[in-house]
Amino acid sequence: MPTVRPRRRHVYSARRWKDNRLWCGYEPERYCLCPVRLGCRVRQSLTQSESMDQASYFRTNPPRCIAGFSAVPTELPGIVFDGHSSGSHRNVDACSGVKIEAPEHFNPVFVISCQCGNGRHYIHCYRWINKDFRNAVVFLSPIVLECAVCQKMSDLLDTDVHGYDAELGHGSATVRAQGERVVFECPNCSRQPFNVFVRFEYPDNLFDGDFPKLVGRQQDLFTWFSLVGKCPKCSLVLTIADFECA
Repeated sequence: MPTVRPRRRHVYSARRWKDNRLWCGYEPERYCLCPVRLGCRVRQSLTQSESMDQASYFRTNPPRCIAGFSAVPTELPGIVFDGHSSGSHRNVDACSGVKIEAPEHFNPVFVISCQCGNGRHYIHCYRWINKDFRNAVVFLSPIVLECAVCQKMSDLLDTDVHGYDAELGHGSATVRAQGERVVFECPNCSRQPFNVFVRFEYPDNLFDGDFPKLVGRQQDLFTWFSLVGKCPKCSLVLTIADFECA
């Protein structure tokens, strides 16, 4: 199971009640009825079998954004992913006495291959400089993979179409299609076709009956996406894109 680093600004906690609504620290400026969108619920922990069932479901049912590829479940030991949770429940006692628990998160990883059988792709994306964050260089969606053998161009991810917020009609949860359209290059070997891995984060509350129109499509409601590439020349493994989707 890959390591997941929690996002510090997302603190799952219940602090007070106001007008019969629970204040959720996930988005400090909002009050809510503990919707799934904010990830905070008054609930019981999953049993071990329930947790295993959901983990198995997400590993065997990849989301529709990678339906155009051959996707095989795999592991990426040693890779630290960003995300909403460290992967374990944290119980917080609210001042009201109601126990609040953050959802467990599942993080299935898939290795991506072209339908022709080739496992290496050139990665087309947007290179954007985030001036609000120390001019950090960020690679944005839409992301398209170009097969190094048959040259087929296949859409991988567009945050305006794929992921939790997009599937529920909220639009892209992050910046997209900004900056320069580029082919991602290895910092050591320049332009290379990469072995591609994708990771999707899921909360454990997607089967609670809150999404009747998406029953059977819970795998499309991922809350985080990561794209990892391995250079075939120098074997460097690096996270190329990392998007919050909820």
